[in-house]
Amino acid sequence: MSQVEKDIWSRTAIEIKPGPSKCVKVQRKPALVSGSDGINK
Repeated sequence: MSQVEKDIWSRTAIEIKPGPSKCVKVQRKPALVSGSDGINK
């Protein structure tokens, strides 16, 4: 799961770059995405 989380953070980091204010909203995404990835794998 560590690798999956790293991939998610890498993608989220790109989304955070455009707007720092989004960083807060993006931080919530990883938690939900990691759960979906766990089920898929």
